[in-house]
Amino acid sequence: MQMPVMSGFEAIRAIRKLEAENIGTMKRSLIIALTGLASSGDTDEAYGAGADLFLTKPVPFKIVDRELEKWKERANKIAAIVTTPINSVLRLLSTV
Repeated sequence: MQMPVMSGFEAIRAIRKLEAENIGTMKRSLIIALTGLASSGDTDEAYGAGADLFLTKPVPFKIVDRELEKWKERANKIAAIVTTPINSVLRLLSTV
């Protein structure tokens, strides 16, 4: 992944570093790497840098939408755990 100031991999690492330095005050971002790079090394580097999902272009909008829905459902389950009494949390954890 190439961008003018830093590569996409560097950007992912910088975002994850910033999040780690601000635990409790900054929510973790969902990072989707959407790139024309298709080698397994690129995939490994993206995930190693902290990407949550790696998609190779061209990718149909239907697939992007499906993946975003999966992450939205997961985030909703986690949010429910945070605001739920412990007995319910244990039940919810078994579905995440």
